[in-house]
Amino acid sequence: MFNWKSYIVLIYDLLTIPVAWLGAYWIRENLSDIPHHLFYHAVLILPVIILVQAIVFWWSGLYRGVWRFASLHDLRRICQSAVIGAILNLFVIYFVVPYLYTQISMPPRSITLLYIMLLVFLLGGARLIYRAFREWRWSKGTREKVLVVGAGLAGEALVRELRRDHKRIYNPVVFVDDKPSKQGMEIFGIRVRGCINDIPELVKSYGIKQIFIAIPSAPGKMMRHIVDICGQTAVPYRTLPGLSALAKGEVTIQDLRDVSLDDLLGREAIDFDNVELQHGFTGKRVLVTGGGGSIGSELCRQLSHFAPASLMVVEHSEYNLYAIEMELRQKFPKIKFLPCLQSITNAAAIDRLFTFYQPQVVFHAAAYKHVPLLEHQALVAVNNNI
Repeated sequence: MFNWKSYIVLIYDLLTIPVAWLGAYWIRENLSDIPHHLFYHAVLILPVIILVQAIVFWWSGLYRGVWRFASLHDLRRICQSAVIGAILNLFVIYFVVPYLYTQISMPPRSITLLYIMLLVFLLGGARLIYRAFREWRWSKGTREKVLVVGAGLAGEALVRELRRDHKRIYNPVVFVDDKPSKQGMEIFGIRVRGCINDIPELVKSYGIKQIFIAIPSAPGKMMRHIVDICGQTAVPYRTLPGLSALAKGEVTIQDLRDVSLDDLLGREAIDFDNVELQHGFTGKRVLVTGGGGSIGSELCRQLSHFAPASLMVVEHSEYNLYAIEMELRQKFPKIKFLPCLQSITNAAAIDRLFTFYQPQVVFHAAAYKHVPLLEHQALVAVNNNI
């Protein structure tokens, strides 16, 4: 189905045909005047050239491509159309035109090659200039600056999708990747500026508003490391689906989602018998320690599905407690949520909590879990975890 833009493209392409055909004669004559007899016969043959070339353009699907997404595939199609059109025109000129015009001189042999080169230049150049202009306008817009973790296939596909998004919400400005071979490389003009550990510094330097993790093949250990680093920043981070979606070419902006427990595990989560769990938690007073952490917060989300009578979250981080409280109150407004800003190392305070609220089910998820860091902080680790 043609629209008005397609007609404009068609008109432009048809205009390039006489320009390329007569330009070939002009170049052959060293950019000087074309001899009168050659120019006369070139103009005489021109309607046939336009007709044949236009049919080839249509047959090759040249108008199925979108200029702002012009790529090597479109350039290959343009070259194919120019070559096939030139060959067919030679056949028509030498075997059909003599029957239409009895006295006509054939074009010099060099004209065909020059015509192909000029036609490819005019068709391809306009598309690439238009795409460059669109990308320049796109880069000047006011959107959220994005840091992309992973300069592999998924990262490249994600940036391409972000650039195609007509809503223009995100502007990827920098890559990070731990592979030394990718440092300093560019993808769609976006440079790999460092490794994963450099994320906090890059977020400050570039004014990053979002972090997109584009490593679908990352094992759980690596994903946990990335999440820990991203957690040191004050900006939200999201990730892409697994390799299966990437292989199907389904990497889109809509696939970006919050990092889930499955990502941190590096495997599929174990399915439980929800009926049995419902009997254990529905209508019960449930308490979760460390409920604002990565494991504790996921426990709170899962437990909320079973409609407990109340859900108390004990957390010593004010921000983490606030974040999980806001999330659960929004998603589960009917649940009685009891936030408690307290450390589990305060025995007297914990005793008062148990005496006053009398929880029926307790999940203890309050612990420091970063072993390499805690190996040098033994006193703190023992005090909190034991």
